[in-house]
Amino acid sequence: MSATSRLSRVRIEAGVTQDQAAAHFGLTGRSRRETFGKWERGQEPSSEKHRAAWISYLWDRLQLRSRPAVFESIWRDVMVGEWRFLPLEPDEHPGGQSTDRRDGIAARVRPFEILPPSHPFVGRERETASIVSYLDQAASAQRVALCALRGMGGVGKTELAREIAQKVRDRFPDGQLQIDLLGEEHAHQLSEQLLTPMQILRSIIERIEPGVQAPAGIVELSAYYRSVLHGRRLLILADNARDTKQVELLKPPVGCALIVTSRHHIHVVGMKTFVLDVLDPASHPGAAEAILLEICPEIGPRAAELARLCAYLPLALRVCASLLAETSRDPETLIAELHSERLLHMQAPESPQEPAYSVVASLALSYNSLGPELQQAMQQLSVFPTRFDRAAAAAVLEVTTPIEQTLEKLYMRSMVDYHRDSGRYALHDLVREFCLKRLTDLDGVRLRHAQHYLAIARTAEKLYISGQPLEGLALFDLEQTHIDAGWEWARQHAGSAAADDLLIHFDGTLFYIGDLRYDSRTERIWQAEAMRDAATRQGRRYELMLSYNNLAVPFFRTGDYREAISAFEAGLALARELGDAMQEGNFLNNLGFALIKTGELDKAIEYSKARIAVAAHLSERRAVLRAEAAGMANLADAYLRRGDAELSLACAQRGHELTVEYGDRRGQCTALGNMASAYRDLGQRELAIQFFGEAIALAEELKDMEELSESSWKLGQMLADREPTRALALMSVRIEHLEALKHPDLLQHQAEFKELCDRMT
Repeated sequence: MSATSRLSRVRIEAGVTQDQAAAHFGLTGRSRRETFGKWERGQEPSSEKHRAAWISYLWDRLQLRSRPAVFESIWRDVMVGEWRFLPLEPDEHPGGQSTDRRDGIAARVRPFEILPPSHPFVGRERETASIVSYLDQAASAQRVALCALRGMGGVGKTELAREIAQKVRDRFPDGQLQIDLLGEEHAHQLSEQLLTPMQILRSIIERIEPGVQAPAGIVELSAYYRSVLHGRRLLILADNARDTKQVELLKPPVGCALIVTSRHHIHVVGMKTFVLDVLDPASHPGAAEAILLEICPEIGPRAAELARLCAYLPLALRVCASLLAETSRDPETLIAELHSERLLHMQAPESPQEPAYSVVASLALSYNSLGPELQQAMQQLSVFPTRFDRAAAAAVLEVTTPIEQTLEKLYMRSMVDYHRDSGRYALHDLVREFCLKRLTDLDGVRLRHAQHYLAIARTAEKLYISGQPLEGLALFDLEQTHIDAGWEWARQHAGSAAADDLLIHFDGTLFYIGDLRYDSRTERIWQAEAMRDAATRQGRRYELMLSYNNLAVPFFRTGDYREAISAFEAGLALARELGDAMQEGNFLNNLGFALIKTGELDKAIEYSKARIAVAAHLSERRAVLRAEAAGMANLADAYLRRGDAELSLACAQRGHELTVEYGDRRGQCTALGNMASAYRDLGQRELAIQFFGEAIALAEELKDMEELSESSWKLGQMLADREPTRALALMSVRIEHLEALKHPDLLQHQAEFKELCDRMT
């Protein structure tokens, strides 16, 4: 056996792969294993610049500290004999004796056991600077430097700790010790079966003073530990801690530093905790892509999409980039695979069960550390597609422990994030996917989720129609992702009593907000049809009547006026059959609205007046005001089209007064547009421009695309000769809106728009 081949043998005996060995030396790219292989085989000997890394690699990584004779023979025969390295100096030998004396303290050779990051380190510049600054401040103030790095599995705690150790190497010249506390690997065991504080203290003392006879008792051992460290400047990295008990006795004396990494909350007096999150674009722009491209530059322009699919988790990013760098996969293939089954493809090929190389294994360590009830809670929380509040968790979770305690425990174990600015919780995407696969009563939990957010939707709509539209819209916008998820679950389970009830009430509840926030053609039609079909199956005539109104409105918005009129007429018949005067008035008004678009102005005016007359007998004042305002809006439009601008203006002004009185902001927007149109036809140009501007501003505030696009178009027409550039910008809003709706009026508008463009050129 050649001398160099002994390197391969001891590496294999230590269970270290070529890839892991290459990472120790900072080698990257597709050829890193090939480069290291040539070193081992003696084809291209390593240079002296890697000298320090070889010492730590042999002594620590390959565990030759337990076989010092092997270490010395390899160094003599390979590094010196074959590679022409210089022999080890006495103070350089990791197991030797140093002649250096400082402050009267005899010190052994300074151990530097903390390896550099296993991959090129990018993406944590801000956190790195904060922690290094904290260590500097502690040293300057003659305080013990204690810090904890907390975060979910795979977020990069150990890698960051290693990077910090490299940055502060000169600040702690007496050495850097690392001990793996195996907190997660043994998470399923009882605490007394874990690595004990006494074992941890003895391990550190043995590394500083090999062969010393340490005291037997915990109190004496702890005191001896501090005595050994006294007067030194040494950094200790306690990696992968399970709990505070494991590390509380590791607090070193002044001049030293302790860094603890954990997925759990660690509380030691004087310790500063840094919570690590994923590398999302908002807080770490470009960092996730940089990790991918550093490992595999061939990812190129697909880096942003791949980073999103990896949910910006550093471990997932490195696993996927390594898969591309070391296998025949191309970025498009991997991206397609991740779209269908992310976790299945986030395992490195060599050691799929090794936590350091498998996202699934890393997540499993955290999940398995929870008790049965917390695991059940995580499964149930996985139905939340985005951030949620405590009330939502209380509505969805079925656990015996109080909700506050459950969420607190999960937060302390880094399984759930808490965003203090919003008071909301969240699960990381990959954690959610992992836990969702383990949820057994999926439909039961999703039903509770949907029912809770139906109640939220009701509250939002109630705020909107009671004079607080912006508050209602804000609440809906905050929870829309959840509302949509509940609605979609009900759609998938249509036919069951619970799902049909949800379909009826989601669409029945969100009449006004739904019209503003959902696409008329692609969303509102199926939502209303689902309500109609569910009401028919359940024999619920009142809800069936309402569904016809909900169905007619999107038909009207998309220009299918005949379908809209047909649905309005079906609803009107049911309202009269049920003797519901309020809904009868609504259908009369909406029929009038639709008939204006078909040019049947006299009939439209007749229906609109009938709507006002029916509403006059309603008992509730607010309903009367709303009904008269809606009728006035129709009359203003119909009279204007018939050529009576003065009567149109009077109706529009009356409508505006009514909407202001009962606080209907959207109705005010419509009335402002009607007033502007009347002023335009009356030749009062400046007033028309003013009121169109007010209508546009209010529509933008409400995100009412129909009113915004219509008023923008009309104002653009007025400004075409005076301000053609601004006119084109305004008119394009209407063009884009009609394009999105595939509206039949699009061609007519495009022709007028093109004519203006031609005039400008």
